Amino acid sequence: MYPFADAQCASRMKTLVRQYKTVKDNNNTSGCKRKTYMYEKELDSLYKANPNIPPQFVLDEDNEEDEDADVKRGKRRKTLKKKVMIHPVQK
Repeated sequence: MYPFADAQCASRMKTLVRQYKTVKDNNNTSGCKRKTYMYEKELDSLYKANPNIPPQFVLDEDNEEDEDADVKRGKRRKTLKKKVMIHPVQK
């Protein structure tokens, strides 16, 4: 018999998975310093096929939606206008 209640075990597992997801999200984000997790290998073997954990790499990404979303948000490319200098006519 173990000195742990089932609710304690469930809570601990929930915490482990939450921390695992945080580390995975951090490591998949550009510009973030890489983090390690004590139970990463064990949880990788349990959750590598789980759709709730984001994949490490995305091979194909549809960029058309992103471009449309940028236009809707008003993030259009800025065009530089040339200034025309008008000099007075010399007589």
